[in-house]
Amino acid sequence: MIKNIITKERLVEFARKAKNKRTNPGADNMTAETALIWIEINGDKLCRQIISGKYEPMPLNSFTVAKKDGKPRVLSKLTVIDSVIQNCILDGISEPLDNKFSAHSFAYRKSRGMTDAVAAYCRMGETHKFAARLDPYACFDNIDRKILAEQLSTFIDDD
Repeated sequence: MIKNIITKERLVEFARKAKNKRTNPGADNMTAETALIWIEINGDKLCRQIISGKYEPMPLNSFTVAKKDGKPRVLSKLTVIDSVIQNCILDGISEPLDNKFSAHSFAYRKSRGMTDAVAAYCRMGETHKFAARLDPYACFDNIDRKILAEQLSTFIDDD
């Protein structure tokens, strides 16, 4: 599967998207424009490294922002190249996994956003008297990565 997802052409496509979004540099200070040129030149080698499992992501740029309650929240920023790789893989695995999610799930899904969620809420409000808002505290901070990897492996046949 990864051989179909990670190709030089797809990496260039996602690097162009990063350039068009004016993605800011990460820890390596490489701009999106420079990353696009770098991938055009080194894309084949990069693909071989990723596919063979020898690719090592760059360090993250970490910074702290204040949450609404004033407590600090640590955020991290990928380098442009690592972001391109991540988006390329996410795009490649999203379609096969999408039908496993609830029709009422809108977060972090391609072509499903806040507007879609509000529209669905309004439609459901016509037939339902109550609504619930679920916002598990620090949900993504507490995901067991081993369990997640095991679950993904049932749908994606590639390490």
